[in-house]
Amino acid sequence: MIIGSSNDSKAVKEQYATSTHFSNVKPVYYEDSLHIIDIEDLVEYLKSLASFKAIIDLPVSNIRNILETHFENGAIDLPKDYGMFISR
Repeated sequence: MIIGSSNDSKAVKEQYATSTHFSNVKPVYYEDSLHIIDIEDLVEYLKSLASFKAIIDLPVSNIRNILETHFENGAIDLPKDYGMFISR
């Protein structure tokens, strides 16, 4: 069994349907997102991620321009992927 993340509930059900420990495994998702209204906060956060090598060397203006293309109605929503499995 591979442990991972998927928003495709059919794929998740197929993957966990073959559990040898539980006869019924049901994924339950908690839909949520981070609502960002200040692009500069997100730019500074991304620049602070030392492990995010792909973005560290980019000029701030490029990062800002990329993020601005995703702003809608003055904000950007970053989805969070949370959930749990109910196993019986």
